[in-house]
Order: sequence, then structure tokens, then C-alpha cells
Amino acid sequence: MTTNPLIRLLPLLILLSACLSDPPTVAEIEVLDRETREILDSAEVTLLQSTPSGQTTTMATKWSENQEKTVFVFQALEGYSYSVSAERKYFEAAIKEDGGSYANEAIIQLHDTNRIELMLDAILPPDPERFTKMHAEVPINQVVAAIAADEWEWTFLPKMYWEDVPALLKVSGDTSYVHQYPRHPVSTYRPDSVRAGLVALWLVEAIRKQTVKGDSLMVNLAPPSRAPVLGTSRGNPKGYNSPEQIEAAVNAYREWWEAAQQQEKVEAAKQNPLVGKGISWM
Repeated sequence: MTTNPLIRLLPLLILLSACLSDPPTVAEIEVLDRETREILDSAEVTLLQSTPSGQTTTMATKWSENQEKTVFVFQALEGYSYSVSAERKYFEAAIKEDGGSYANEAIIQLHDTNRIELMLDAILPPDPERFTKMHAEVPINQVVAAIAADEWEWTFLPKMYWEDVPALLKVSGDTSYVHQYPRHPVSTYRPDSVRAGLVALWLVEAIRKQTVKGDSLMVNLAPPSRAPVLGTSRGNPKGYNSPEQIEAAVNAYREWWEAAQQQEKVEAAKQNPLVGKGISWM
């Protein structure tokens, strides 16, 4: 005896009909400055759905605009819960070192029109003087002198280019310790002191990686790793590098640079000098 396909579909049709009969849920969100209560633009507003088991997924994302509400219209499922969040990014970490974002969230009441206000703290613009200093050209001889004198003063990596590699390699064998050195703005790995020569090699590594991306992107260098410290397969939590490790790294980079003179620049930049040396940047 065969079952009529319509009979097998009947429960599904009944469920679908019940869902369609429910009115849609409407969420109208205003993202406001916590202090002034002015509407904020450029906030990322996200509609979230949580299953009965607690798994949360993103249903939709929109951007807030001045003088406008952000509206989500959706069909709520029985047993599921819904919420909406607003988030506004800080300026780039290079400008504001602690990075991150401000966020706020609210639960949506189902089968109703929800008028929700999400308060976010104001985000101050970057200090113009610091921004100008950040993007200023720093002569390579000034960079090298600052490393050797333990007087690194910048909270960023200056603009440096392929042509600056030789000047950095000349001082890469310096095994003296420095306490003022360039740091990755969002890394918590920050040894008290590092070897001066490794700071120079770390900047060479930053130039190498940036060159792979193309000269059009040669602006302030991006940190190539967490810190100007070499590690092994076991890591290096204390940040200590022996003279032997420095010598191995210096030889590797000098050999790489010598070979690079016979190659196309970008192709040479793609080759990692430390491959097979048993050490790598932390």
C-alpha cells in the first residue's frame, strides 16, 4: 500500500501555514551617543538569532546612518530568541594603540514592533599632531641611530623601503641590549629588552614582507611578527637570544640580500631567509 504524497506533506504545509500566519517582527534601532544622545552613523548593527540550544548566528548586518533608524523585519521562529547589537570601531590600532571597539546589545521582543535605543560611547578623533608625526618620513640614518642609542621614540614603524635594507644590515650584528624598541601595537608579548641587531633585522623582515605586497602599498611598515625576537620550535617566552642565534640570522639575511641583487625584487622578497635555519621570528 502506498501513501499519498499529499498526506505526507500535510504536516509540513500546516506548519508552514502557521508560520506565515504570524506577523513579522520589526526591530527599529537608533544608535545614540551615550552622552549627547545624538544619532551615531557608521555603527555596525547586527541582527542575531539564538537556537534553543544556545547557538547564535548572524541573520543580517546593516550600517547606521545619521537621522535614520536601522530597521530589521524578519519572521521569528518559535523557541528561538533574537537580539540586536551595535558596534563602532576605534580608529586603526596604529593611531589608538589599545584598538578594539565599543559595543552594546539588546534583546528583541517577538511579534511586535520593537523600538530599541543602543547607547555607544563617543569615539574621539586621533590627535592631529600624532597623526602627522606618524606619517612623516624618517631618514634611515635617524632610524639606525635611534636603535643603537636605545632611543626609539616612535609608536609606529616608519616608512622604509627596499633601498634601506643595506643600511639596516650593516648594524644587524650589534648584540647590545636595548629597552626602547619598536613593538607590535596589539601584542602582549613584550620582553623588557632585545638585541639591537635583531631590531634592525626585524625591520628588514618588515620591508621584505611589505615588498611582496607591492610598492603602491609602501606606507608605514606593518610589524612582521609579535616582537623583534627570534624563537625556536619551543618558542622563546623570555625573549633571550644568544650571540650564536643572532649570527645565524645575520648570515641568513646577508646571504639572502646578496642573492636578491640577481633577482627580480618581488620574487626575491618572497623568499624567507630563515627557512631551514631552526629559528623564526616570534
